[in-house]
Amino acid sequence: MSGKREAIARVNSQIGHKLLNHQNTHFSNINKTVPVWWLEVPLRKVGKQLHIILREEDGGLIWLRCPPGTLGGNTFRRRSDKDVVCLEIDIGRFVDRRSGYDFSRYVELELPARAC
Repeated sequence: MSGKREAIARVNSQIGHKLLNHQNTHFSNINKTVPVWWLEVPLRKVGKQLHIILREEDGGLIWLRCPPGTLGGNTFRRRSDKDVVCLEIDIGRFVDRRSGYDFSRYVELELPARAC
């Protein structure tokens, strides 16, 4: 399992309905240089419910369901040149490294890696 499409399909299959889709879900592998999941969320999505799927090194998946407005305010780093909110979620603690915001409360589901 390596891509967003497969990750969305796996989570939807596990929960029994098609809640996640390409438009409402963001996906990240672990950064190769720094142990974080790096995401850029368009500002137009900040006020909506946000689904995040994080892929672990072993191929396991973690689904976060963030309620509307989670990324609002001035807590998170914004890039005005790209109109995005930047997240650097630490792989060990689920905390955004720049703001200190804890995303662990939004963990909805953890799926182990699939056996080959």
